[in-house]
Parts: sequence; C-alpha cells; structure tokens
Amino acid sequence: MISVDQLAAVPSLGLQYLAGRRGGSRLVTWAHACDLVDPWKWFDTGDLVMTTGAGMPSTEKAQRRWMSELIDSKVSALVVASGPAAPQVTDGMIEVAEAQGFPLLSASYELHFVELARTVIESAIESERQRVFSIKRLYDVYWQSLHARGTFGERLSALEVATGW
Repeated sequence: MISVDQLAAVPSLGLQYLAGRRGGSRLVTWAHACDLVDPWKWFDTGDLVMTTGAGMPSTEKAQRRWMSELIDSKVSALVVASGPAAPQVTDGMIEVAEAQGFPLLSASYELHFVELARTVIESAIESERQRVFSIKRLYDVYWQSLHARGTFGERLSALEVATGW
C-alpha cells in the first residue's frame, strides 16, 4: 500500500500539506472523489477522500465540525482541489486536522482525480501481487520439503529460511 507521504512525494500530483504531516505514514487503501455534504457516510477506513470542496460548509465553525466528522470516520486523508465556487479551507478546519494529525492536502483544481486514484490503485494492485508471490513462495518451499519427505521440523526450518524468521 502507498502512504499519504508517498502520494505527496509524487511530483506530477502536486499535492501540498495544509495540515497533519505527522499522519503522513497512514496507508491509503483506495481513493474516492466526493463532493457530498456528508462524505463520512460513504467511506471506509483507509480511504483517501478527494473533493473540489463543493460539499464543504462555508463557515469556520461548520468546517471544524465537518472535519471532525470526517476524521472520526477513520479515512486516511483528505485532498481538497478547490473549485472556483467552493468555499475556501478555513484556519479552523486546518487547526482541527493538525490537532488530530490528520493529513489535509491541497491540490490544484486542474488535478485530474483519476491520476491520483490510479496511483493509489496501482499501489494496491502491486501490494496484492507481492502478497500472492510471497504466499506462492511459501507454498513452494513447503511442498518441496514435503516432497523430499522431510520431517515436520525440517519443513518448518525450510520455511524459516525462506521467510527469514
């Protein structure tokens, strides 16, 4: 999986931290664009929320509540690519994110969210590919030691060598 910091380091995405840099190690499992007023109802733990800000409230007090609700939903981060008619991110919203160590990033309105989502998806696919490869490797090592009629202890030793445990 890719972390928020790793996403922020991709130059072509142009992401900038507004707050919550200390939460940059959070892993991102998926990415979704959402301009609903209640995005926390639609996402799971680990999701990256991307918005043009159309669903964000305009007042500082309401943005504080909105950000708190989003943080409580356990998503990994929020990327705001403010549209021309969207409210600006307030200092209060930034303060809530910073206090909670929640990654709040800004992006250019011209960023195509599909580029950001594709980066997350490619990372998830590669992570799954590595897991399958590791499982296959363990299976092959165990099968070879079983085929060689090794004892249970020898089979475990072979797995220990293969995994480095």
